[in-house]
Amino acid sequence: MVLEENQPEYKSQCYDVMYECCFREELDIKEIWMIYWMITNASFVNSYLIISGRLELLYKHIYKRVRKTVIDDYQWIGNDSSGLIILITSQFLGLGHAPTMRILDYAYAIAKELNKNIMIINDSGYNFYHCNYLKINFIGQFVTELNNYNSIVYKDLRIPFYQIKTYMPDIYCINETLRKIYDLKPALVYNIGGESLVADLCNLFTKTACFPCSTNFPITMSKYMLVGRKIEEKDRQRLETVEDYQEVIETVVNYQLQDSDSEIYYNREMFQLSENDFVLGIIGNRLDIEIEEEFLQVMKMILEKINVYFLIIGDLKEENREKIQNKVKKKANIHFTGVLEEAYKAIKLCQLYCNPNRLGGGRSSFEALANEVPVITLASGDVYYTCGEDFAVNNYKEYVEIIEKYYNEDSFRKQMQRKAKERADLLSNIGKTQNEILNKIL
Repeated sequence: MVLEENQPEYKSQCYDVMYECCFREELDIKEIWMIYWMITNASFVNSYLIISGRLELLYKHIYKRVRKTVIDDYQWIGNDSSGLIILITSQFLGLGHAPTMRILDYAYAIAKELNKNIMIINDSGYNFYHCNYLKINFIGQFVTELNNYNSIVYKDLRIPFYQIKTYMPDIYCINETLRKIYDLKPALVYNIGGESLVADLCNLFTKTACFPCSTNFPITMSKYMLVGRKIEEKDRQRLETVEDYQEVIETVVNYQLQDSDSEIYYNREMFQLSENDFVLGIIGNRLDIEIEEEFLQVMKMILEKINVYFLIIGDLKEENREKIQNKVKKKANIHFTGVLEEAYKAIKLCQLYCNPNRLGGGRSSFEALANEVPVITLASGDVYYTCGEDFAVNNYKEYVEIIEKYYNEDSFRKQMQRKAKERADLLSNIGKTQNEILNKIL
């Protein structure tokens, strides 16, 4: 919300200048990598920023510079390998982190349902150097305790694990990790998340694939580019940058509900809501930015038309909480939970999941569907591709109208609850999806 008030066109111009600087030879690869992630983060969390530079071209430039530093002369092993599948990510945190959950769920399904040998590597690409003369707009988390782990346990599966310990991109550690992977002779290096220099450099000796943690086109130099939706007209420009050796595979993004033995439990009374209240849920990790002015107007309009309550799940600065409450007349109808542990358990307290205009939110929208909570989203972003057309509207006018319909028509709401469960069942079949993907690749 603050960014909107500070003339985003100037911020866009600043990022454009930083982008252009990255193609100057004087800049060190560490500086370029930091700028890359700064631009990536800004583009992701600020939907209204227009940045002229194309991230896939900048990543390709970074990859080529790092490729020149590879020391060893590798021989191709892709057709004569162990059958091992190495899954690589650039950030590995914990069970509350959606990208970490995804790689764990995928690894588990590939091992248990497809009977494949697996290993997970955190190449720590998100744990980048911070250059003193650049003010970072976010800090990527890194779990140093995992540096000494050689395996991790997920559900009933022990998974071999390795984590690069240093800030990236560390040329020495990249070369060392490539040698470790080469010695294991994997059939496939499978990057879950995108932008992995280590995974892409494995092109030198085995098959590589990339599946981003979103429905965006992957930014990768791996051979197989997995897109979690149908290719659309808007992808035409992106397809023009694909290398001759690369292949695009259409698929779907899978999710599974987290298993939990904890006693964490939420009810409406904890958040000053009654059992008779009609509750609209908004959930996210970046709500300070995602609940922007236009969406505030939508909330205001909804509260003026019908007697509903908003349950806002996630961190919000105090000034932004006040801004939301000052925007609407029914202040008592806005309830803030703050950050919740195992927040997916609170989604079931809502009748509807309301998605602001944003790129992320795929996992939490799946968790809503799995709890038979219908979703309302504009026809763009991860939530749209996760939930499908049944839960999408074309504009905020239709957004308000469909909420009124849910509020007034009990039979319609029950029909959409059934559709939500059906969609969640489809999305949770990770084994089937990964089997189709691996059959195409291997």
